[in-house]
Amino acid sequence: MRKHLSLVLLLLATCLSSAWADPISSYYLTADNFDFEVQGAAVVNTWATQAPQMEYPIAISGGTIKTTSHMLGITGAEYDLAGNYTGNNYVATLDQCYDGTSDGTYNYTVQYLTGDVYRTDLDWQNPVLLFNIGDGSELGITYDGTNNSLWVSDFDTDTVRNFTMGGGLISSFSAGIVSLTCLALDPADGTLWMGSQLTEGTFYQYSKAGVLLDTVTYGPLAGVNTLGGEMVPEPGSLILVGLGAVGLAIYRRKK
Repeated sequence: MRKHLSLVLLLLATCLSSAWADPISSYYLTADNFDFEVQGAAVVNTWATQAPQMEYPIAISGGTIKTTSHMLGITGAEYDLAGNYTGNNYVATLDQCYDGTSDGTYNYTVQYLTGDVYRTDLDWQNPVLLFNIGDGSELGITYDGTNNSLWVSDFDTDTVRNFTMGGGLISSFSAGIVSLTCLALDPADGTLWMGSQLTEGTFYQYSKAGVLLDTVTYGPLAGVNTLGGEMVPEPGSLILVGLGAVGLAIYRRKK
């Protein structure tokens, strides 16, 4: 029995370590007039955006992707997870925002020039100022459901910070890379992914403690100005993680 259990755990560990070599979940990226989906080691989908003025802020909720513009009064659009336009458009109510995120009830974004963090409705309307980070140049933002908080990355420095919804600083780390973009949290393994405008096409995985875990380069994205990023878990990846947890629980119970 122990031999069989050890074999199962070894196989699970092998699968998990292999899956974690690249993003487990689908990583959706906004860039100028195109959106992209990367998963694992490949770019698996791309589509032209509906809006004429560069959709950057991105939020995913209810099985759809909702973008808006970084320019006040210009529209973004809604797509299903395969990139098909749903017919809905969203007018930007804020200026100079380049990334977004959602907790399923609200969207969130950060204003690059001011460091103001805003909450909006799911259609990007009715912005409410939550807090000000204080130094400006923040570009990336992503929601962390494990503690109902927001991660924010700084474009001018290499700083990544985790804040409460009231603006209290929970933790921070230095990524060692500047011009950070496309901040996203992978819900399948709880790691953070981000790109850099200095190394377009290359993305970096960090633990929440700031340990660099992986680097992956996508050839088709080399030189592409990706700025916004969010992740949605693939069903298969969640099953894999769940099996790993079950195997670990069995092992502990047997011990």
